[in-house]
Amino acid sequence: MSSEMTLRDAIYGLRATRIFDGTPVPPATLDQILEAATMACSSGNTQPWEFVVVTDAGLKTQIKAEMEIGFQGVDEDRVQDEKDLVDGVGRPITGHAAIEH
Repeated sequence: MSSEMTLRDAIYGLRATRIFDGTPVPPATLDQILEAATMACSSGNTQPWEFVVVTDAGLKTQIKAEMEIGFQGVDEDRVQDEKDLVDGVGRPITGHAAIEH
C-alpha cells in the first residue's frame, strides 16, 4: 500500500498547511486540480470560474509583496489582544498559534 496521498484525499481531506517546500506541482496534477475546482457548486449554476496559475517564482514574490501592502489595513483592523482569544474561564477559543502570534 502506498503512503502517498491521492489527489482526491488532498482535496477532500481537512488540514491546515502553513509550510510549503516549493516543489512544483506537475502539470498533469495541476490540470486535475483545476478540473475538480470547476465542478464546485455555484449560485444559479453560473460556474463563473476564472483561474490564474502562477509558476514563476519572481512573479509570486511580487504578488506577495503587493498583497502584504493591500492587506496591511485589514490586518491592523483584525488584530486581537490575547485577552480576546480566551473565554471567560481562560480557555483558548482559537489555536495556541494565534495567541502566540
